[in-house]
Amino acid sequence: MAQRSAPRPRVGLAAVLHPKRPRAGRYTCAVSTWTEIATALFVYVFVGWLFVLAYLGYLWFLQATDVTLDYSWTREGDQYRPELELVNHSRSKTYWVTKIAYQSRADGLVWFDARSLMGKVIEPRSAYEFHRIAPVRNCSSIPDCLEMQIRVRLQTGKDVMAASDQPGATGLRALQKAALRLRTFLEG
Repeated sequence: MAQRSAPRPRVGLAAVLHPKRPRAGRYTCAVSTWTEIATALFVYVFVGWLFVLAYLGYLWFLQATDVTLDYSWTREGDQYRPELELVNHSRSKTYWVTKIAYQSRADGLVWFDARSLMGKVIEPRSAYEFHRIAPVRNCSSIPDCLEMQIRVRLQTGKDVMAASDQPGATGLRALQKAALRLRTFLEG
């Protein structure tokens, strides 16, 4: 029996006009060029949107944790008043305080205090303590204080609530608490 020799490779115009087709059972790619381009475009747009969403999440994180509030209660005669500490974690934003809102779980909104802190400036990367705040109306016992929630409203319209679970801090969302804990951890 004679040995078969390998077929000669096609060269020149014959190779272009009559390309050799792969045999059945071998891997072939049936994706057209336009399908590849459309797929790549879709992937790049999707990845771009992921970066945009990550950036928006980062901005939300910075805004949600820019200003934190800590407070305690002090007795003054037969009424109680809060002592506040506002901390501005931002490196460039200055905030102005407009008013304090006192809210009870049982009664809802109790009182707005617009005189005690109106116009106070909180500079970037600083902490301010406010001791001389007006006593809270209708708050004459420790259980009343424990039911009270304090919100400080800034000039931007943002309400700042306590960063930790202090007496009265009932409305802070879990996501915002987690963001505050993360910022505390990152800042050391």
